[in-house]
Amino acid sequence: MKKTVKNKFFASALLALILAFSLSACSDKPDTGAPSSDAAPSGDISAESAASDISSTDGAAPVSSETDSDPDVVSDINASEDVESEPVGSEDVSSSPVSSQPISSQPISSQPVSSQSVSSEAVSSAAVSSDSTSSTGDDPYADLPYSAYDVDESFDEGSAVTIDLSTAGSKINITQTGTYILSGTAENTQIYINATKDDHIQLVLKNADITCLTGSPVYSNSADKLKITLAPGTVNTVTTKASSTAEIDSNACIYSKDDLTINGSGKLTVNANQNNGIGSKDDIRIINGNITVSDAKNGVKGKDSVLITGGSLTVKCSKDGLKSSNEEKKGTVTVSGGSVDIDAGDDGLQATAGIAISGGKVSVKSEGKVTNCEKVTVAPGCLTVAD
Repeated sequence: MKKTVKNKFFASALLALILAFSLSACSDKPDTGAPSSDAAPSGDISAESAASDISSTDGAAPVSSETDSDPDVVSDINASEDVESEPVGSEDVSSSPVSSQPISSQPISSQPVSSQSVSSEAVSSAAVSSDSTSSTGDDPYADLPYSAYDVDESFDEGSAVTIDLSTAGSKINITQTGTYILSGTAENTQIYINATKDDHIQLVLKNADITCLTGSPVYSNSADKLKITLAPGTVNTVTTKASSTAEIDSNACIYSKDDLTINGSGKLTVNANQNNGIGSKDDIRIINGNITVSDAKNGVKGKDSVLITGGSLTVKCSKDGLKSSNEEKKGTVTVSGGSVDIDAGDDGLQATAGIAISGGKVSVKSEGKVTNCEKVTVAPGCLTVAD
């Protein structure tokens, strides 16, 4: 009997244990419905598990819900995140040498090309190569029969030598390059130039009246070039009282054994007394000026050439008006501008190699030929034959 009761006790305890385990197993399952009061003993565990599930859902849900409901916000956020995590633009700007060394601070504007092409090469080239006849492209006079020096009629009174002709003796010797300003009246004076073959001599006539009784008032025996500038607003006169001789090349009122140029806007009267008016053994270039040659044998005679580019020239002579006599080289007379009025006892223009009238106005009255040369070219309307 005792054995039977004992067995029943153990059976009941076993049943209770099984029931307890069953209830525990049921409490571990997800609660999809209303919570049961019977699950209270295990509620702390299920509450912790449920809280864990909700927190994980709360962490993921905002991203998906914001993405679905407001894609612009996500786009803005991603854009800002990209900027923060990969600041390519900011790195480029901050590390770029352009931003750290801006163009405005570079020394480009302080050394402009144009400024370098145009001020340091073209001007100095014209100054240094003023007498060059080679075509370099830099010298605007390279292909012309005259130079920048010929055209330049400026002079600096501060650095020039000033000569008062009224107090001068019978001979004024000039032996070195420079500018010499002549003014006043000389009744019997010769300006005698005897410089080196490298020297440029500029005589500025500033209301000068020079008379020489026995020879040429202006005589250049040696120089690279003699330039006579007629100062603006002045009236100048050169007169010789010497008798004419057979040495036609050297008996001119104004004579140079080397190149002779006349420029300036002043007036000049040459009284030749039946000597040549203006003469040179080389080239004569009349750039401008108001010039009158009277009582001459040959008006203007350049053995190598005579060139007139501007100004006004009036010639009254017993022989040829404009003449070039070199039979070995050059021997040309050229008028490219200005006005020329010739009254000649023989030929108006005479040359051995060529006569060219390409511009200006030339009027000729002559007892001989108007133009005496085998080769003559005259532009339409440039030559008039007077009665």
